[in-house]
Amino acid sequence: MSDERRDYEVLVSLSTREEAEVSAAALRADGIDAFVGNAEMANTHWGTVQAMGGLQIMVPARMLAEAKNTLRERLSDVAEEDDDEGYDPSKRKDRWKAWVLLIWVVGPIAAVIVIGFAMRLIAIVQGLLS
Repeated sequence: MSDERRDYEVLVSLSTREEAEVSAAALRADGIDAFVGNAEMANTHWGTVQAMGGLQIMVPARMLAEAKNTLRERLSDVAEEDDDEGYDPSKRKDRWKAWVLLIWVVGPIAAVIVIGFAMRLIAIVQGLLS
């Protein structure tokens, strides 16, 4: 770790890259130097992010209390806006992640079943023809 980043502390650990980047950007917009720790690790080893403590928002130690208050205020503002509009989970835009995971897990199993069925069918047809 470089000397300029040694006096930073973890403000909060978040589970997704999107949450972490938006939170860090909100803090930077309010004049607090913030960055996302473990961001490169999340890109290369995304399956282990939670085991490593999530994506950490790092802020200067001297500004930790101010950053907590700023982030808390931002979250309360968003919560108030959500209460007014109502939350509709059917309008989420990140459902594609579940489909990718499902295809990634079920796809190879389905391929093995289809190939096995095709090989058995070929064997049956060859037995009938001979």
